[in-house]
Amino acid sequence: MLFMVPLVSCIVSFVFAVTVLDQYFARRKPYQLVWAVGLFMYSISTWTEFWTGGWGAGHTRVMVEADIQRDGTGVEWRARCGCEWDTAEIPG
Repeated sequence: MLFMVPLVSCIVSFVFAVTVLDQYFARRKPYQLVWAVGLFMYSISTWTEFWTGGWGAGHTRVMVEADIQRDGTGVEWRARCGCEWDTAEIPG
């Protein structure tokens, strides 16, 4: 049942986007066009989440953590994708 949440969200946001786009054509307010584009993008993203089956054990999850160095020179950001660690030095 939980896999249906993205589909319902996609349908609701698509209907809302069409409504806002219709308001834009009637009133020509630029912010309504921006909202319509954003809602269409959200609708597409929730459709792809439904289509791919959502976030499961087979998907890669990215975890980012910050370690403050002891000498106070900066922050080291480490992003973990699967089992590999990528490290980048950010001067502080």
